This record gives sequence, structure tokens and C-alpha cells, in this order.
Amino acid sequence: DCIQLAFQKRGESSRKGIEGATCELGLAKTPQGPVVHEWRPQNIDLPLDTGRQLAISRQGDLTRYEAAIAWSDLEVQTMAEKSQLLWSFTINDNDGEKFKGWLEWTPGICGGKSAADFGRLDLCP
Repeated sequence: DCIQLAFQKRGESSRKGIEGATCELGLAKTPQGPVVHEWRPQNIDLPLDTGRQLAISRQGDLTRYEAAIAWSDLEVQTMAEKSQLLWSFTINDNDGEKFKGWLEWTPGICGGKSAADFGRLDLCP
């Protein structure tokens, strides 16, 4: 199981594919502990800096993910008035036997990469 988040600066691109996203992150609880993974448009597949903050806890059937994502990771330098990002997220279901499916806020991550399908996130100063 994991959560995937993807972000793109508004107006940056409407291209189909992962190269349309500024940043895509995967958050997962593994036997070795919480893992954060980052994909970048140039098909560079790099783990995030170990200094990043991520906590994943499970109580019964409830799993809570808490992550601190720097604005610079999203290529946002300041939260200017009325700034916007395009973004989406999915919750993936895989209990170790096989991938069962996903729940998505908007299309664009699973079932075909397309930042053009992301929703709008308004940033408030």
C-alpha cells in the first residue's frame, strides 16, 4: 500500500505523461520503516533526502501519513498571492500479493500519467 502525490506549476505544461509533472512522490510503510520516493520529469528515479520528515502510523484499520514537503521540492519559491499548483493523489492497494487497484482524487497518476488531468490547488499567503 502507498500514497502517490504529484504536483505541477500551473501553466507550466499540459503535456501527457510524467514529464508534465514537476514532482511526483510516493509514500509507503515498509518493514524497514517509512519510505519516500521521488520521480522527476527527466525519468530520474531518486530517493528523497533522508532529512525529509515522514511519519506513518497504523492503529487498527487506520493508517495515518504525515509528510513535510518543502516548497522548493515543488519548484515554488514563494507563496505569492493567488498562486496555484496543479496536483493529484492516489491511494494504492497492494497487500503484498498483487496490486489490487487505486482510489484517486483526479486522474493523472495511475492508469496513465497526465498532469493535464490534475486538479487545482490554490495557495494562500
